[in-house]
Amino acid sequence: MVESVGDEPARVVGFFPNDELTSTFEQPLQPFGTAELTVESNPDEGSGEGASE
Repeated sequence: MVESVGDEPARVVGFFPNDELTSTFEQPLQPFGTAELTVESNPDEGSGEGASE
């Protein structure tokens, strides 16, 4: 759990060893209706190298 103890919002940066992340919540996350959510990278968008916005 991350909690801001000051007057400003907490900001968190995470570095993960894989391009797929699975989050498990205590209760279903809306609007998805599931307590487990997997986020994957989109290989069609490129890896960031040479990619333009």
